Amino acid sequence: MTETGGTCPPATAATHAYDLRRVEQASAVTGRGLGHNYIFGSSRCNANTPVRLQHVVRSKPLSASSRIKTISKVRNSESSTDSLQDYSVQSLRKRAMADDSMRIVSLLPSITEIIAAVGLHEQLVGITHECDFPPLVVKDLSVVTTTEISPHTMSQDEINTAVNGSLMNGHSLYGLDEAMLAKTKATHVFTQALCDVCAVSFTKVASTCTKILGDNPHVVSLEPTSLEEVFTTISVVGKVCGKEDEAASLTATLRGKLRLIGDAVEKALASSTRPKIAFLEWNDPMFIGGHWIPDMCKLAGGEYTLCESGKRSVTMTPEELAAYDPDVIVVGPCGFDVQRALVDTQAMYAHEWWTKLKAVREDKVYAVDANSHFARPGPRLVEGTAVLAQIMHGVDVGLIDSKAWCKVTKP
Repeated sequence: MTETGGTCPPATAATHAYDLRRVEQASAVTGRGLGHNYIFGSSRCNANTPVRLQHVVRSKPLSASSRIKTISKVRNSESSTDSLQDYSVQSLRKRAMADDSMRIVSLLPSITEIIAAVGLHEQLVGITHECDFPPLVVKDLSVVTTTEISPHTMSQDEINTAVNGSLMNGHSLYGLDEAMLAKTKATHVFTQALCDVCAVSFTKVASTCTKILGDNPHVVSLEPTSLEEVFTTISVVGKVCGKEDEAASLTATLRGKLRLIGDAVEKALASSTRPKIAFLEWNDPMFIGGHWIPDMCKLAGGEYTLCESGKRSVTMTPEELAAYDPDVIVVGPCGFDVQRALVDTQAMYAHEWWTKLKAVREDKVYAVDANSHFARPGPRLVEGTAVLAQIMHGVDVGLIDSKAWCKVTKP
């Protein structure tokens, strides 16, 4: 369940944008409906905009630029009607406000953080095996997911091999504990449909929720691909769950912190230039950070041309990195903390090509806590931006502590 700036650890470059027709196919396989399943695309769409709710989904595969901009209810196989009704996020919000028995399951660590940040922690009843923040909120909650990946015992190459094998064979890296999910009696299940490597696949979530929880739960998929879209998903959570004011306040606070970082960076740039930065979200093989990572690097005062905002991460060869020859290298492997990033990056010094890079020669290689500040599209991406600003320009706006990053030196 490792979210990331490139949206997935290795092998996800082969993952295509989500195709809603797969959900319809899953419905046919299970022989029953998939409950109230919604896809919230956050790419520059207004959450107040009325959208269409379809009993039959006939969506074409979506390109990375178009995203999903509708809320769609998949076919209920027991119903013969194909009629259309108008729905909006606002109507869901009103339903949420009228329902004091809301019970939320979060299937992504970033969503868990958002739910807690808008004041819904008391309604949170189920989380993933990787949800670790806020610690006081998650410590006694039911864990409803399982995984075949062990990031604490497996090397990056072993994880990459397992991911590739799983995707090629059509297997899911993650599972749902049906017994535990049933105990939650969830009314709302938050997940994502952007990447099957980051979490339980959307089709598995939808079909399992219907089988275990019946037609009761709303399955809400949030899939931001840029920093701005993260703010939109916060707004959507607030609207769906009746916490619109709290979500707006959180978003305003986060934007204020980004302005604080930006002002400090602008002052620093008055007497310096933007360093060319490379952000590695995986070492073996190398993947460069995508999606919201380019936004963060730019706001922090860096020049980042390896990937455009909103685009998936891609692999990079040693020759390509050498040609880019960055001034600064930041390493934040998806799913790892700063200590693991440090250890894995020190192993890179065994390669002669690595030692010849400008950033390496000038001791400007840094390890960061990707789990906390870079891999999860939630509120703490703002702190990750502050980390980058401190690394590149030495500015400190009081948002991070000394454990958020460290310099990497030759072992």
